[in-house]
Parts: sequence; structure tokens; C-alpha cells
Amino acid sequence: MDRKTTAKFTVLAATGLLAVALTACGNGSSNDKADSSSSPSTTASTSADKESQGEEKGSDGKKQSSETENQIPKVSAQCSGGKAVVKDSNSKVTISGDCASVEVNASNSIVEVKGAVEKVSINGAINSFTAATIKTVTLNGNANDISSGNKPAVKDNGQQNQINK
Repeated sequence: MDRKTTAKFTVLAATGLLAVALTACGNGSSNDKADSSSSPSTTASTSADKESQGEEKGSDGKKQSSETENQIPKVSAQCSGGKAVVKDSNSKVTISGDCASVEVNASNSIVEVKGAVEKVSINGAINSFTAATIKTVTLNGNANDISSGNKPAVKDNGQQNQINK
């Protein structure tokens, strides 16, 4: 065999191996159909796509809210004797009016104070805390987000906490 023929066989063999390898990759589904020419759709919407869009269509064709919407329990808390304690994880907690001290002993919650707070203590992770103004904040957890209309004094004993004015 001459060099040209050897090169052609090498290219042909490599192409064949590549075709076999790509065919074997497939999409991982176990839908074996008699018609092997059909290929999976790459533009189909998944349920995760529909959830991220926030809407789905029901059997009547009308828009419906996704199941994940409005599943966060809403809780009202009171500032009693100048202090409010939030213990409700995975909740949206609202405190009406000013409060001298707010202590959050929860995680993955949204806490909104509809007034001013002198002292905030967050003892949990992944909380969002908002107040009109905050004098001091102590963070004893990680990945908390604090927002207020001013820049409070901060003692951060955690990691990845964020203070927003």
C-alpha cells in the first residue's frame, strides 16, 4: 500500500469510530422505538423551564401560576416590650412599626420590619432582612442579606453576608 491509500484508510477508520462513539452517546433515555431515525427534540420545554417562567397552561388553555408560587408561609410577628424574636424558618415574616431589638433565630427566611430597628441579631443562614433604618447589626450566620435606608454599624461573625443601603 502506498502512503495515500494508508492515509485514506486512517481517515475513514477515524470517521467510523467517531460516528459509532457519537451514536452511543445518545440522550440517555430508554425510549427504544422501531424507527431509529427519530431524534429527541432539543427545544421542548421542561417542567423546570415552565416553573422558571412562573406560568403553565392548564387543560383549558388559560395561564396558571406554577405550583412553587405562593408556597412561602407568611407570618406576622409582634414587637412586644421592644423586642421581636423570629423563629420561623422558610417563611416571610412581617413586623409592623418600630422595634428596639429584632433577633432572627431562623434560616432561609425573609424578614421585613415596617419601621426602624436599633439592634438586629441574625443567628441563621440565608436570610433576607429589611428595615427602614438599622442602628447595629450582629451577624452570627452565613449568606444573609441586610437592607436598610442607612448604613448600620456591623459586627460580622459569619461569611458571605451582605449589607445594602
